[in-house]
Amino acid sequence: METQNPHPQIEALRAGWEESVRSTIAIGRSLNEEQWCMPSPCPGWRLKDLISHLIGIEEILLDPDRDVTESVSEKPWIKNSFGQFNEVAVDLRRDRLGTEILTEFENVVDVRNSAWKVDTRTPDLDVFFAPVGQVQLGLLLWRRVFDAWAHNQDLRMPLGLSGDLDGTAATLVYRQVTQLLPVTFAKKCAAPIGSSIAITVSGPGGFNYGAMVNDQGRGEFIKTPVVNPTVSIKMSTHDWYLLACGREGRENAAVAIEGDQELATRVLANFTITP
Repeated sequence: METQNPHPQIEALRAGWEESVRSTIAIGRSLNEEQWCMPSPCPGWRLKDLISHLIGIEEILLDPDRDVTESVSEKPWIKNSFGQFNEVAVDLRRDRLGTEILTEFENVVDVRNSAWKVDTRTPDLDVFFAPVGQVQLGLLLWRRVFDAWAHNQDLRMPLGLSGDLDGTAATLVYRQVTQLLPVTFAKKCAAPIGSSIAITVSGPGGFNYGAMVNDQGRGEFIKTPVVNPTVSIKMSTHDWYLLACGREGRENAAVAIEGDQELATRVLANFTITP
């Protein structure tokens, strides 16, 4: 379906995405080539490789019919077909200067942003996107917000630059990811019936969320503060990013646990949402 003007949800996602990519560009303009070649929290990728990856995905969105079947040689950090897919754009630009890659990214962002601004499709429309296949447009575009925000944090971390943990993009990311907790808690963590969890995230953009397992064994989201939870987990927004995105360094995340330690261990083992 299409509407005469961009759907409010589509426009909100565009605004969050633009906030993150513009922030990434601003940081990138201050980097020298030595900094561009610093290791990122994504295994095998340098800082400039993060930008190459973002370019590759946005190019596919601009041209959904482009050939994405190209393969790359095996690398120890490629664990699955999705990793293989993501590596193509990185491999293509691996020997280029970071400043050149950033210039290409700026151009792609401008074109992509202009196209997104006039996109009149609705969030529930099914679209095709390699390599995942059919996906609702709203979810696909949210993933672009998540990807842009996460890689902005990946760029910041090695440089010691905190920021963008409480903006529009961060809020969109937190709101969507927290909705995954009930299923994770009840199914992946095998939390028993009647158990509950409270997660407190402090610092810039901080938020609280929780879940419980009902009498049917299904997880339910809890919006209000959880009273006497079976397990309580507290962390900063930065550590939440490390754990949710599965980044290198997450093993050193400062996490405070109260209550059922074994259940908390299972929750943290299933915290990452990235492939």
